[in-house]
Amino acid sequence: MNKVECVTKTSRYDIIIENGLFDDAPEYIKRVARGNKIAIVTDTNVAPLYGENLNKRFNNYGFESHLFCFKAGEASKNINTVSEIYDFLADIGLTRTDLIIALGGGVVGDMAGFAAATFLRGVDLIQIPTTLLSQVDSSVGGKTGFDHKKGKNLIGAFYQPKLVLIDTKLLETLSSDFYYDGMAEVIKYALIKDKSLFDRLLKSDDNLEEIIASCVKIKRDVVSEDEFDTGIRGILNFGHTFGHAAEKLENYQGISHGKAVAAGMVMATKIGEYLNITKLGTLEKVKAIIEKYNLPISFNHNINDIYKALINDKKNLSGKINLVLIEDIGKAFLYPIEIEKLKDLMISAYEN
Repeated sequence: MNKVECVTKTSRYDIIIENGLFDDAPEYIKRVARGNKIAIVTDTNVAPLYGENLNKRFNNYGFESHLFCFKAGEASKNINTVSEIYDFLADIGLTRTDLIIALGGGVVGDMAGFAAATFLRGVDLIQIPTTLLSQVDSSVGGKTGFDHKKGKNLIGAFYQPKLVLIDTKLLETLSSDFYYDGMAEVIKYALIKDKSLFDRLLKSDDNLEEIIASCVKIKRDVVSEDEFDTGIRGILNFGHTFGHAAEKLENYQGISHGKAVAAGMVMATKIGEYLNITKLGTLEKVKAIIEKYNLPISFNHNINDIYKALINDKKNLSGKINLVLIEDIGKAFLYPIEIEKLKDLMISAYEN
């Protein structure tokens, strides 16, 4: 078992990582629950696998537990689904001393987290991530929200959970596509902060518990330093500026988040090498590890389209955008650039 403590200016909570942990979830949750009522928010993929079982076990455990399920997929990550969650919470009479559990991948975690942050001005939240992507990234750090037609995750709130329970056994039901999708975020952590993790991934991904723990510790350290994403936390967006643009171009349905981030990391590394900021030869290493995990190294869109889609990104600050670039494997930094200059840079990097 790996236990990681996350301490921020507003909270302190444990992130527990262990194979088989899900079986003991009621025991762990009983220790932090203040009330008797639990609302489990999940999706149509997870509900039949884990949601219905967990709901019954809570009811057998003395809790009054209720299950809300919405259609799986990024297309559901919108204000309409959030409104349906609010209706559900109101219908069951959830109070501020009760508890919301986000059981699922990143979409579930983001929306259940936002609902917890805003319903009754704040209800306790526990994250039980069921995908590799959500286990290594989105369940930790307190970012919640949903998509808007103008951009991905454009509406949101910072809201830390009371507990995160990560069970690697839950990944056994993941399709290979979803698994590799999560590996994009694992690769991201290696590229921005941990060369030893990068070297380990080149050889094998067998010890998932340790790999996940490495990623979680990196995110914990960054979030503890910059909870509200005003500085160093920006490095966690390596590959995301371009990746989010591609997702937007495909209406959040044509390309998965992990695949978009993978191609985005290649684009960022290519720009870094063009600027002579990234060590020469790094691009080939990045491409190699991304292809090893069956992820794309390019987008199905031209540079102009990617640029137009990223202009409205929430990371666009007063006409500038903070690109995340790497000096070398394991060394990331923020590179501010004016929006109007970015297009020429992107074109120049790809013509070289």
